[in-house]
Amino acid sequence: MGYVPNRINNVTFDQMLSTLGLCLATKGTGFYNKIAGGMKCSTLELKKLELVLYLLNRKDDTSSLDCIFNGAEMPGVSYTGTILPSSNVPYIQTFINYFTIYCKDCIVSNSTTVDPTVDPGDYLLLEDLTFIYLEDFSKINLE
Repeated sequence: MGYVPNRINNVTFDQMLSTLGLCLATKGTGFYNKIAGGMKCSTLELKKLELVLYLLNRKDDTSSLDCIFNGAEMPGVSYTGTILPSSNVPYIQTFINYFTIYCKDCIVSNSTTVDPTVDPGDYLLLEDLTFIYLEDFSKINLE
């Protein structure tokens, strides 16, 4: 069937997939840091995340799974076009709920963005025991 949702929780499906990929990368980096630090860690959660993301990325008509993209009605999910009603379990909602819970610390809201401010202060270019050159080419004598 391959009924890919148009929007999920007010974001497009492709935006959601990129956010989930970023979450997987963030969790993978944390996992790597734990291993590098000598901690024993289980790879089970990362493998679950990777498998779910792989299955959600298979959204075309030839490789999508009917149990995931079955067009079942769910809260926060909208489809474009005509969808045949489905009484199957909406696995896509289960996957999204899993990601939302597991990745709640790395998924950030994009409702407001803050532009970085640049500090107009002087910055060090060169330093010696007797002077400091600043970015504006002014010289401060230390003696």
